[in-house]
Amino acid sequence: MLLKKTIRHMVDDKSIQLFKHQIQRLKNSRSLSISSNWVKIVEVGPRDGLQNEKQIVPTSVKVEFINRLSRTGLNYIEATSFVAPKWVPQMADHTEVLAQIERRTGVRYAALTPNLQGIKSAIKSSVDEVAIFGAASETFSKKNINCSIDESLARFVDVVKLAKENSIPVRGYVSCVVGCPYEGKISPSQVLPVVQKLIDMGCVSYEVSLGDTTGVGTPKSIKDLLLNLTENGISVEKLGIHCHDTYGLAISNIFQALEMGVRSVDSSVGGLGGCPYAKGATGNVATEDVVYLMNGLGYETGVDLEKLIETGYFITNYLGRQNNSKVAHAMPCCPSEKGIRSKTWKILLNYLLLDRTKWHAHLCKQRELYRGYIRETIIKPGLQTSSTPSEVVDHPLNSESNSSWAAYFKENEVLLQIDRDVRPDLCFFQRETEYPCNEILTQEPGFESLRKRIVSTTLKVESQLQKRLGTVELQSNESLYGNNNNDDFGEYQLLPDGHESHWEVVERILFVYCKLNVGQGYVQGMNEIIGPLYYTFATDPHVEWREHAEADCFYCFTNLMVHIRDNFIKVLDNTAYGIVVRMQRFLQLLKLTDSVIHNLFERLKLKPEFYAFRWLTLLLSQEFHLPDVMRLWDSLFANNDRNFEFLLYICCAMIILQRNRLLNGNFSINIKLLQMATATTSSVLMTDLDNKDASFFVTYDEQKGRQIISKRTYQTSEIILQEKPLVCSQFEWNKLYKYSACEYCLHSLESCENNVRRLCQDQTINIPYPENDPNRNVEQTIVRCGKCNELYCSSTCYELACESYHKILCKNTLETNNERIILISKIQDLWRSVHPPPETSSISLVLKMMAMLRQTTDRQDLLRRFQQFSQGVQSTNQKFYHKLLRKEFEVRFEQLRTCLQKLNDDHLKIDEFKWFLTANGFRQLLALLGRNQQGIGTSSLAVWVKNCENIHEHNLKHDEISQMIDAIYTKIDEGFYSYKINYEFILFMFVCLVSGDFIDCEGSGLFQLQINHSCDANAEIQYLHNNSQLSVVATKTISMGEEITINYLSECDRNRSKHSRQKILLENYLFICQCNRCLAESNQADETSDEEEEENVDDNNNSESNVEMED
Repeated sequence: MLLKKTIRHMVDDKSIQLFKHQIQRLKNSRSLSISSNWVKIVEVGPRDGLQNEKQIVPTSVKVEFINRLSRTGLNYIEATSFVAPKWVPQMADHTEVLAQIERRTGVRYAALTPNLQGIKSAIKSSVDEVAIFGAASETFSKKNINCSIDESLARFVDVVKLAKENSIPVRGYVSCVVGCPYEGKISPSQVLPVVQKLIDMGCVSYEVSLGDTTGVGTPKSIKDLLLNLTENGISVEKLGIHCHDTYGLAISNIFQALEMGVRSVDSSVGGLGGCPYAKGATGNVATEDVVYLMNGLGYETGVDLEKLIETGYFITNYLGRQNNSKVAHAMPCCPSEKGIRSKTWKILLNYLLLDRTKWHAHLCKQRELYRGYIRETIIKPGLQTSSTPSEVVDHPLNSESNSSWAAYFKENEVLLQIDRDVRPDLCFFQRETEYPCNEILTQEPGFESLRKRIVSTTLKVESQLQKRLGTVELQSNESLYGNNNNDDFGEYQLLPDGHESHWEVVERILFVYCKLNVGQGYVQGMNEIIGPLYYTFATDPHVEWREHAEADCFYCFTNLMVHIRDNFIKVLDNTAYGIVVRMQRFLQLLKLTDSVIHNLFERLKLKPEFYAFRWLTLLLSQEFHLPDVMRLWDSLFANNDRNFEFLLYICCAMIILQRNRLLNGNFSINIKLLQMATATTSSVLMTDLDNKDASFFVTYDEQKGRQIISKRTYQTSEIILQEKPLVCSQFEWNKLYKYSACEYCLHSLESCENNVRRLCQDQTINIPYPENDPNRNVEQTIVRCGKCNELYCSSTCYELACESYHKILCKNTLETNNERIILISKIQDLWRSVHPPPETSSISLVLKMMAMLRQTTDRQDLLRRFQQFSQGVQSTNQKFYHKLLRKEFEVRFEQLRTCLQKLNDDHLKIDEFKWFLTANGFRQLLALLGRNQQGIGTSSLAVWVKNCENIHEHNLKHDEISQMIDAIYTKIDEGFYSYKINYEFILFMFVCLVSGDFIDCEGSGLFQLQINHSCDANAEIQYLHNNSQLSVVATKTISMGEEITINYLSECDRNRSKHSRQKILLENYLFICQCNRCLAESNQADETSDEEEEENVDDNNNSESNVEMED
């Protein structure tokens, strides 16, 4: 009956409905992929959209751009191009980009590879797919890839061959399919042979994209082209369309292609792009416009249009370019559209009056006043005309305090500092402004441009190119003022006389402010405050506002400084609104929010001056990308409290996001995390701030650590949350003796009938009501690895396993002498010898963790996720070690560690994992598994049993169901005793029978959301989908604000005495439970439950030896 109870407990009465829903969703997705209503969007923005940008876009911006695209629902992103940097310098960082992006499941990251060297580099960078470019125009082919059409196709043969050898799909492109910038009109007869040859060579896995490179196509020319291709045997399913919007007909051309049956469309977010060798061609068609078209026509794309629009503004704002998407301008998704943010900030910063009828007069007055400030402040002594004797005797060598020349030279020192600070790496500020200062450029008497003051008063200028995240480069005045031929630094060259860059405008604003606020002057950091303000005003879509961006920015900056000026004046640091007092308030909030982190910082003497000073002083302008800074400032400015208390909460959130890494770090590591890593958490922070759907929130307690708190009331049996494991694995013994499960998700791979037949050793058994077994046809969907015969429940699981770890762990049956495979097998055998059934852990978790670190493109992030779990090997009272670390296991665990170390040193070479394979590190690793892994159980029999029990009584009597199930269990029990193999296996099966734990497939996994234990828990873990995805289900009513807890003990142990429960928890999890039940039973004698008496004899001996072990 224990066996029966255990199996019935695995699923609740909602499991079948949820399982059927999942199956139906998979069926729908499968039919969707071949449905005529599904259109694949190929996003080419990161490659085609950026390749023609003269200003080199930093790698970090490209990575953020691609990550944002991934989150929109796009499933195909052309990330970069492996071309020679001398031809397309913008793509020179292809390797770094692919190594740093956050790869999301279901998204394919492709790259252009025009030659053999390109494909070799792409393979090393783990691209999902590659593309090759041909052309229908001979001249364009020579200009674009430096060879003829036939030569290019011959070159592609080797590229395709190498790609196929590495199982990498290849996509083909044909440029200039309707027109060429050199040859003019292109006929379909020129396109056909190129497309046909690409398909014939086997290079194209599924499609050739037809590129209207110059954007001269019309719906008729597109129709004629597609008709010609299809009439000559080219299947429309193998064709895609790639349109540029030079003449505004791209959307019409795409519509025509859709009518002809094309279901793959290339586009670029924001309408960015254009081939550098196609003169006159404007950008690609905007992805936003394409998705809007698809939505309107009823086609499915899977793309979130609002997120896509936000991403378009992110990259176009960075580049300082207009967003060419018509949909983006029409839909009110971003506050920057139509100048809304620009006007709003001017109102919130008390520059614009609330009465709109007074705007015109007010603005005219203020802007004229600013022009007067320029005339008063930017004057070179000696240039102005004057006849008074006092001014005639003044000269450059005059050192008197009232000398205008002395003041002039002193101001130049400030000007030089401003000049060093106002050259950010943001492309926009290096571009020419449309509205330079007329007073300066016309050289009115008494005026002199600031650039000439700098050049004329210094022999050699050291320009400090200060990056937004603290990186500083030094550049001499020779390169700064035009004598450097390196194109990478061309953007920092001064424009010719009569022209001004945006950074020069910002420099002038700061200089004027400094002159008018003598008591404060200029302080480094003000440049970071003014940057977002000026950018917002100078990119206003309305000319009448953009024309006066300089004056408007001056006043808004001045008004903002009124509220934060204390941050820049040292003598005011300790005043009520000074930076010291603000940092103290920040610490108080951090202590209230997370006392553990606060105490850690106190213990490490990690003062806020080391990290929070910059955050608070500069309003986080250096910690985030510019679009996110503006988004944060929307909230800051909208807060009536101009002390910006909201900023303190954001700073606390930034620390909480790195909590686990901080808890595992020392002073030097943590200070580096706080000073440099905030940008990496910005997207997480923004996502978390927007997540209003979570049904719980996380707090931290000094005693309990992290707590999961309910945000609403839950009723009994209600699902609270669901989560997939970071990594999971079937138990070694369980797998060895044919408990068949998907290697990736542990989904049971047996039907209920086959499961019963195997357990009973009777192939004649036919279970009644087979329709109650949703797994009855599972054998038909099994996917097998062609090299090692590992089984998977679907091709999706197989692909995910290969992407994550299986390429490393695959035991190729044809490579029996492979040392790596031999080592992996030896490690698993050693584990089985150390850990006989009943199993509670698996060494395969360690192997998968190592393989994941080897295959991932972001080891630091994955390592951080692994390190978030508790790793202590010893209890807080220093008397008990985790049970896996007992002395009787020392010799074999040392053998195990040595084998793992050899596997890493000789084959995997993961430097970041080496510490875990030291003697002390390995003990920490074992403790990590023992304390944090969650058991996983899947069973077709359990699902069938639950379904049968749910049959309504009018169909079958309940007692008849119970008798039927009991008969099956009895048969299974008899089957256990009928095994005749060897003594070891008989012993194993006997243990299974007694424990009731191995009737199903079992394993364990690491789940990131750790829920605390309580002996009187209000929730439990269930596996409703018959795979490794866990569900936290309420076992009683949970009130809003109540902590969600589960019971770590097995059902058999939950009713034991308090002393027995505490002993089990201490051995397995190294803590003493302080739940309400344990506190209520605190008066109980420290007596062990009767069923444990025999166990204690052995355990006492073990615990005595444990105390002697060294940590």
